[in-house]
Amino acid sequence: MIFSVSVDLDGLGCYAAIHGLDAGALSERELQAVPVAAVSRLSELFSALRLRATFFAIGGEMGIPGSGRALRAAADAGHEVGSHSHAHDYALSRRPAAEIDADLERAEGAILEAVGKAPRGFRAPGYTLSRALLEAVRARGYLYDSSLLRRPTTRRRRRPSRCTRFEAGGAAASWAAPDSSSRAAARTGASECASCPSPRFRSCERR
Repeated sequence: MIFSVSVDLDGLGCYAAIHGLDAGALSERELQAVPVAAVSRLSELFSALRLRATFFAIGGEMGIPGSGRALRAAADAGHEVGSHSHAHDYALSRRPAAEIDADLERAEGAILEAVGKAPRGFRAPGYTLSRALLEAVRARGYLYDSSLLRRPTTRRRRRPSRCTRFEAGGAAASWAAPDSSSRAAARTGASECASCPSPRFRSCERR
């Protein structure tokens, strides 16, 4: 069986924002619940299970005391650290191109400073994508986007998971759909993507 494991490191501040609550009222311990406590505990769990995962980190939360250290320990243990944006803005996909690029750049800088390596994968806040966001991710040199996940439909059937593979050249419209060769590649083990939501499309990353 081929599978992948990934974790979105949405802190309590993100959930406070979703529900219109004051994130500034959270204590330091509450802010550390995900980027420090959860990362450390999940790293221990993954180690016991002998698996490597991908942590999609929010750049803006790297300023929380202990978060950078916990993420660096996870990276040193062999886990991948991807970008989940800097501000975790649910409207990021609708922002002007310059604002999208600035957010991605800030996240990359924060993650690079924390773990010593720039992220190569991206997952959008709220899994909300647009051509402008995908184009920005591609232009900044990311190897893949992992923002589309399995979810049930009204008929209780499941859509296939999708992972966008970035090819050199071409506009977003030419590669913003799932790769038709992915299923065959998955059967032959032709790829090494650590973070596709589903093994059906594991050809999203080429080294």
